[in-house]
Amino acid sequence: MKKLLHILFDTAWGPAATWVVAGVLTGVAFDACGIHRGDPQSTILLVLVCLPLLFAAVVTVGALLRSLLRRRFLHALLQILLIVAAQAATGVAYVPVVTLLNRAPTEDFDEAHFGEKQWELVRETGLDFPEGSRGLRLFCDYRCAFDCSYAARISLPGDAATAIAAQLEKLPIQQEQVSNPGTSELDWWPQGDAPRRLERYFNWKAGLVWAFLLDEEDATVLYLHWFTV
Repeated sequence: MKKLLHILFDTAWGPAATWVVAGVLTGVAFDACGIHRGDPQSTILLVLVCLPLLFAAVVTVGALLRSLLRRRFLHALLQILLIVAAQAATGVAYVPVVTLLNRAPTEDFDEAHFGEKQWELVRETGLDFPEGSRGLRLFCDYRCAFDCSYAARISLPGDAATAIAAQLEKLPIQQEQVSNPGTSELDWWPQGDAPRRLERYFNWKAGLVWAFLLDEEDATVLYLHWFTV
């Protein structure tokens, strides 16, 4: 036990080695548990998965304080450099931490709460929405640890529908399609084989966009689903 404590708190490489082991354990546990945001059981697992990182942090603070109190400043500097290198080598371990600290799992905005902030997200697709366009719904899904997905429903009366259709028609038809979009959980997303006036898949910046037009009642409605990394 004394030898282990000596390695952890007195050697220059002990804290760094602790971070490497903690990072590997955390990454493996995170993948094995299949953790997703918003699931209460997954939240408990996520906290447990992060315990090795907490232990590594305690070891780091203890080792640095011990070195500073003993006036071993060069030793403390070497510990810091090795710790930084260890953390850089096991950066994937911080995915669970980011998942814990990130914003709410999902957000759903209806027409009454579809403001400029929501339009900014929709414009990330690269489409130019003319005057008369009206935001009806926007669903933001942050449950994936590596990227975010969004789904939007936009009303396009008259000339606005013509303008958006013209933009979509200029885009090349791609074979790549959105797989498992997760829109089946949305009660306002068209289900089944509703006839689509125009449909495109296209890349914009960091993600793939799925867009299609449907004629509904007094207006044409644009449905968008896209990912950002």
